[in-house]
Amino acid sequence: MQRQKDREGHGETERQRRTWRGKKTEKDMQRQKDREVNGETERQRRTWRSKKTEEDMERQEDREVNGEVKRQRSTWRGKKTEKVMERQKDREGYGEAERQRRI
Repeated sequence: MQRQKDREGHGETERQRRTWRGKKTEKDMQRQKDREVNGETERQRRTWRSKKTEEDMERQEDREVNGEVKRQRSTWRGKKTEKVMERQKDREGYGEAERQRRI
């Protein structure tokens, strides 16, 4: 309680108090203001939050431009190699043959 009174005594605004509770630093606040001033889009701000680099963004755009399919993109994310994908396909094919034989 004493701490709250101290803060109110210093005339801090509700917004600053909320910020304090959320452990956002002044630097964070400044960064957000800078981003807003620079007119960055919501998407870029979200990206900033999740620590994606510009390079990652470029890579994703390249993939989209090259028309890679969604499955390949998720493979990229999961770091599965094409070889692993092939092996998985072979296994699935083998499973099919087994099923046919059983019937």
